[in-house]
Amino acid sequence: MLTGDKKLKDKATLENVKVSGILFLTDMLTKESVIDGGEMITALERLLSSNNRLPKKLIKERIETLKRQTAL
Repeated sequence: MLTGDKKLKDKATLENVKVSGILFLTDMLTKESVIDGGEMITALERLLSSNNRLPKKLIKERIETLKRQTAL
């Protein structure tokens, strides 16, 4: 299940349902080359500026990792 809702996540976990968030999805899209690193950086930066509920520190870490990988 893909959700960022804590109550839903907690309930799903109690029911032994695997729960993932938006960073799992963005990681998979990049890993499988559905979206290249540069596009994902732009998308994550947009998410940072438009959604205050997301884990800012983790998103910034992903952006920095992608920038290093893209520079190779």
